[in-house]
Formats: sequence, structure tokens, C-alpha cells
Amino acid sequence: MKLLTSDNLLRAGIAAVLVGGLLWLASCTEWVEVDVPKPPSIEAAKNDLLALEDLARRLGVKVERPTDLSQLPPAGSTVWFATWQGSIFPGRGERLRAWVADGGQLVLQATDLNEAELNAWLPVRTLKPVAPAAHHAASGVRGHDDDEDDGEDEDEEADAPSAPAAQASRPAAGGKHDIDRMLAQMREGPPCRSVAEPESVAPAFPPARKFMSCAHPPWPSVQAKLPASWQLDAENGIEVLRVPHGRGSVTVLAGWDLRGNRALTRGDNGLIASAALQLHRGQLLWIVEQESRVSLAAWLWQAGAAALLLAGLALLLAWWRAAPRFGPLTVPTPPGRRSMVEQVTGTARFLWRHGPLALQAAQVRALDESARLHVMRYDELERGARASAIAKLTGLDAAALGLALDRSIPRRRIDLPPVLELLETARRRLATRATHTAS
Repeated sequence: MKLLTSDNLLRAGIAAVLVGGLLWLASCTEWVEVDVPKPPSIEAAKNDLLALEDLARRLGVKVERPTDLSQLPPAGSTVWFATWQGSIFPGRGERLRAWVADGGQLVLQATDLNEAELNAWLPVRTLKPVAPAAHHAASGVRGHDDDEDDGEDEDEEADAPSAPAAQASRPAAGGKHDIDRMLAQMREGPPCRSVAEPESVAPAFPPARKFMSCAHPPWPSVQAKLPASWQLDAENGIEVLRVPHGRGSVTVLAGWDLRGNRALTRGDNGLIASAALQLHRGQLLWIVEQESRVSLAAWLWQAGAAALLLAGLALLLAWWRAAPRFGPLTVPTPPGRRSMVEQVTGTARFLWRHGPLALQAAQVRALDESARLHVMRYDELERGARASAIAKLTGLDAAALGLALDRSIPRRRIDLPPVLELLETARRRLATRATHTAS
């Protein structure tokens, strides 16, 4: 009786509730297996032409992605312009024309046929859009089994339900089925359809004449100016068209795009891409997606690095010379009088290095610098005229000044002190006169 306690009953009730909840959840849940597409690799996510490049390399083709078309590949190679940028490079059309005539294989999108540098010489042109009812008559392009297709179309139209019945059987707009179908189509790409090679051209892979194309419908419509060497026809126009030009050829993809790593694995897209690019062992394939040229700065550096360095150095020196100074180059020394020891030491050192006559020459030079500030055209005067002008300003004897200014007179050491004293006196009187004049 001890087992029927309140705690045990509570535990049993909780266990029963949990078991009942699990059974109810299992009855309301359906477990199914869903195929989840494998996410693309890092390289495939960045390059939507990775599958095409891998296919070409497996067939023995050398694939390159040039960014500079200043030099085209050898004759016999294939160049596919995934993105046309020729309008920004003058003369591209004429160079391509000569390269194709010499044996090059050019592949373009139909949307590039209206480029000014291409439509003048390309053997393919685009057609204006026509009404759907008159599309087949205007395009003039049908497969080799048109009669059989017409009969099948008539049978399908006869067996087709009436419009009200079709609308009744169609799910409501915006319903779950429509959303699922749209999402599935976005993941898988456009629906596949049958395309065929006409009897007038040689098959790309004998004896095949039909392919399953899983690409977008042709747009815009294209037409050959010359008999085509190979083409693929769909119900609403030409999908791929190749026309000879000289010794080479021009292939136009009308609504057909070689991009997409998953798209290349659907239907016969791989075979169609191989036929459009004429892939074979030993071939060179250029995929031109984005073209660029060397920048102006890089070209200038390559062409004249020395001139740029010299110009930069000259600009740097000019800027340094014109830049304002933050202060004096050296710390200014406070003004003050020399001590007698410094004066005697300096004078003795000067006499020991240069001799006593150099002291006279220095004194004469100092007097000349002071006299130029007071005597007009002082440097043009003779020694006597200079002495007279200085004597007039200082009140000294002109004859004595003339002899003191004459450095050609040989003098003994005992004769130098009075000469130096006279010159220094004249200099100081001139300096004093300048101070009085300024004040």
C-alpha cells in the first residue's frame, strides 16, 4: 500500500502526459526525405564560367582569360566576348574583322550585333520584333521536320481543353502550387525544349540532328546575310548561328548564354556549348569577360621613371625652400661685449694664421663697408677721393687716411698700431654718425 503515495501518483500522471504528448506529435508529423542541392564550392560561387572552363580543358582545349586585347591570339583560335567593351577601345572592330578573315573564330551574343564597330561587317544581323502570330513567317527559319511539327500542333490544339475548363483546372493565382513551381523554376533554370540542326548545314556531332536545349528562348531574332555553316533552330527562332567570314567564322548566341555552372549540366547544354565554341583538342579559347588597360600612372612610371623621380625631387626641394620656417636655424646668442681675454686671444690667433698685414686689410675692409653707407658711389672713387670723403664726414686728416688706406706701402710691425687706430677711429665715427642720423 505504500506504493500508492501522493508522490508516486504525481510522477505517474506526469509520465502519462509526456507519453501522450509524444504519441500525438508522432501522429501529426510526417517524415519524408528531401533532396537538398549541394552548395557550390567557393571557386564555383565566384566564377560562373567554371563548368565551361572545366569542360573545355577536359576536351584538350587551352583556356585563357585575358584582360588586354592589344594582341589577338593566333589564327584558328576562338575568342568569346562574354561582355563586349569594344566601344571604349577605338579600332577594335577593324582589328577583329581582319583577325576573323585570317582564320579566327569569333563568338558573340546577339545583343552585341548592333554595336557600331561590328554591324558594318558582321555577316549576321538582328531582326525587329514581330507579332507572335506572324513570328514563324517573318523569321523564315524552321527545322527539317516542320510538317510533322505542324501536324502535332494541330492535334494538340484539337485535344486542348476549352478556356473556361483550363482556367478552372488552373490553381488560383498566388497559390502554394504556383509559388512552389516558380521557386523550382528559379532553381532549375528555364524549361528545356527541343532544337534541331537544319538539313542545309553539316551536323556538329554526326549523325545527331536534335538537341535538348535548357536555355532562355532566342532574343533578339537573328538572320544570316550569307549561307550559314551551322545553326540550331527552335520553334520561335534561331538559337545559335554560325556564318563564315573569310577563312574564319562568326558565331552568334541568340538568347543562349554559356554562363551558369548548373545550367551547363542540364539537357544537352554541354554539347551545344562545345559546338558553339568549336571545342577540340589543341584549340586555344579566349574568354573575354572584362578588359582593362594599364593605368596612366603605371604607364608613366614604365615609360619615364627617371624623369618622374627628378621632377618629384625638384618639387620637393622647391616646397622645402618655400615652406615657412618655424624658427631660426640656430639658437640666437644674446648680445654682449667680448672680454679682454677673448679679444686678445682672437687677435693673436688671427695674426698667427694670416700675418700682421692681413689685420690691416681686414680693418680697411670694415671701414669700406661703413663708408658705402654714407658716400655715394664709394666703390667708383679713387683712394684719395675716398680718403677726402671720409675725412669730410669724420673730421680726420685726409692725407693720413689716404696713407692708411694704401695697403701697398710696406710697413713694419711697429708702424701698424697707429694705422689701425686711425682706421678704427674713422669707422666708429661713421657708425656714430649713422646712429645720430637714424635717431
